[in-house]
Amino acid sequence: MHSLNRIFRGLTLISIAAGLMYFALPGQHRALTPQLFGLTQVQPNLFIDDVSRSAQALDLIAQADRTNRAFFGPLEATPTFLFCYSTECADDFGIHTSGLTLRDRFILLSPQGINPMIVTHERAHAELHGFGSWVDYFDPIYPMWFDEGLASFISADSRLVIPHTVGEAIWTTDLHTWRDWGAVVTRENWPQVYGASLGLVTDIIDQSGCSGLYKLIQDVRNGADFDVVLGELPGTALDRMDRKLHVKPCLFTRS
Repeated sequence: MHSLNRIFRGLTLISIAAGLMYFALPGQHRALTPQLFGLTQVQPNLFIDDVSRSAQALDLIAQADRTNRAFFGPLEATPTFLFCYSTECADDFGIHTSGLTLRDRFILLSPQGINPMIVTHERAHAELHGFGSWVDYFDPIYPMWFDEGLASFISADSRLVIPHTVGEAIWTTDLHTWRDWGAVVTRENWPQVYGASLGLVTDIIDQSGCSGLYKLIQDVRNGADFDVVLGELPGTALDRMDRKLHVKPCLFTRS
């Protein structure tokens, strides 16, 4: 009996400590209960720190949905958006970049990320992540270079530096996991890293068309191995190091 009492007291203390840490420490975990940390719920999927800007936030979400729907077709992910218009809010929720997406569940935006391009970029991540599971956080079915390159492509990110050839971009194919990506990207080199990944995605379109890109996404979603499907697409084995990268729009055919 005494042993059970000690175990119960120990578990109680651990629970209390975990609760205190949850409320005391800033971070992305706060997205689970944003209203407890100063955000106002405007719609079921939108929390915001400045309700006077609700109309703008809703418009940005609608724009992002339209652009992603044009690419993916009917959208399946239903992420909850957290809009932080103040740096204090962004710090509270651990948003240290323009925006970040937690699987297909949450999209967190800092003041720098509240614009059509970034919201569309993050919305693309949520849709692609919805094709996998939580295990993919550690071993994603879509490698990070493709995940980030595709989101940059869908959002038409004009800030990036695109390499001239496949050979200059191929190194990013080693960036498979979140850890790989985070170990390489810095405040100084992100336009080049994202640009290289974008270049490889556009090379898939250049060699195999939009249909090839869609096939890659769909086949992997259905359980196929990414590298196997990529290697089977016409001309997209990424083995021609001298092939020029041509950044051009994909003529979306989805409704």
